[in-house]
Amino acid sequence: MASKNLSMVGHLDEIRKRLIFTLIFFVIIFFIAFMYVEEIYAFLIKDLGTKLAVLGPGEILWAYFTIAGLVSLAITIPLLLYQIWAFVAPALRKKEKHFAVASYLVTSSLCQLYWNSFKIWAAECLLKCSPCRNIFHLC
Repeated sequence: MASKNLSMVGHLDEIRKRLIFTLIFFVIIFFIAFMYVEEIYAFLIKDLGTKLAVLGPGEILWAYFTIAGLVSLAITIPLLLYQIWAFVAPALRKKEKHFAVASYLVTSSLCQLYWNSFKIWAAECLLKCSPCRNIFHLC
């Protein structure tokens, strides 16, 4: 940001540019993850112990899109957090920045850690619990 004294429209333009950049990054990572989705899928199901039954071409395509989306989301979240920080930081005073940096780094890191842990736990729970085996057609 060139100037700290922007109008409301200037601030909206700044946040719009940052969000568009983040969205473009997400789409690029999504396409890269989709190119390697079979390897990611094989990695995710290697310790499952059973085979996944796919009943139609739409199911595997949906699973591939979901895997690529979650991978790209996990990679994009740190960039999104940085973009939020870069938007807010110029408005803070020096003393506020020191406190905000420490608290923002700790909370955003913990949130990212909890989010990744929850994704792993939820995937294992969904794939291993017996009621879900019938829903997801696990053999």
